[in-house]
Amino acid sequence: MGVDQIIDHYALQPNPFGGWFKQNYVAQSPDGGRPLATVIYYLLTQDGPSCIPHRSGAESIHYFHMGSPITVLTIDAKEKVQLQQLGSDVGAGQQLQLVVPPGTWKGLHLESGSHAFISEAVVPGFLPEDTELADATNFRSRFSSNWAQMRHYFGEKG
Repeated sequence: MGVDQIIDHYALQPNPFGGWFKQNYVAQSPDGGRPLATVIYYLLTQDGPSCIPHRSGAESIHYFHMGSPITVLTIDAKEKVQLQQLGSDVGAGQQLQLVVPPGTWKGLHLESGSHAFISEAVVPGFLPEDTELADATNFRSRFSSNWAQMRHYFGEKG
């Protein structure tokens, strides 16, 4: 499937963090509070290759479906910067799924190829008010020694 076929088939919409998405499952809480879990389809393309780094109080699990690998940037509470590959070539160190703990900054980037199609489960469920977007100026200052690796997550070329 090409990019347009994936967008049409799954009725994806532009994601404010970058790329395309559609929420396809919500596990409601019995008491009507925060959902127990949410699941989305997520597509990165050459026209929208990055997901801006963000963090939330929930754990997220990413599942690779098809396309080119994605580089996942994570920064933990101790400010350890890590880059991991989400993709199908496990022999090359890519992972079919990746767990990101609560409170960890994460960004996604399609390095090459036309697209990458994944799913993301969030436990407990995603809430917009529980999510903080990273600020490029702040990150450039805080992580100056890693900025060359992470600037494209903010849309900077180079």
